[in-house]
Amino acid sequence: MTELELTKALMMAVETKKTTQLSLTISLPESKGSAQVDLSIYAHWGNLPPVVTCKEPWVKTGDDWHVYSSKRLCYIFDDEWADEVFSVQKTLDRFHTTLYLSKLLILNVTYLLDRHFLAEQLEITQWLPEWPARPHGRTDALEDYTQQMKTN
Repeated sequence: MTELELTKALMMAVETKKTTQLSLTISLPESKGSAQVDLSIYAHWGNLPPVVTCKEPWVKTGDDWHVYSSKRLCYIFDDEWADEVFSVQKTLDRFHTTLYLSKLLILNVTYLLDRHFLAEQLEITQWLPEWPARPHGRTDALEDYTQQMKTN
């Protein structure tokens, strides 16, 4: 699935006011792998990011790996997603806003899964400090995000 196809799926979820389920294969450029992911796109995805799960056997679960036990990926902080939607909607039409968000989703999911696949290949057992990521828990993540917004 391409960014354009994902964009169409996001737009369809809004238009039909129904949850859209889809699967896509993500290419992992750093680790030279790929991953199958499933998305649940809700009609109000502007408030909360689409749910992305990956059941590849090499995906590690736990807070440090940014993956819930259900294999749901924590690929963006909810407030960050909502702020991106709000900000981009001010300057772009609906199609280009959705295209931008499709690219953001794919970029973030790719980054996260690339780290997991690299960890599997290199037998890394802990998230490395040089891999940027938000802290765990809503309070700490919000504080980190707020600090980032102040410096940008």
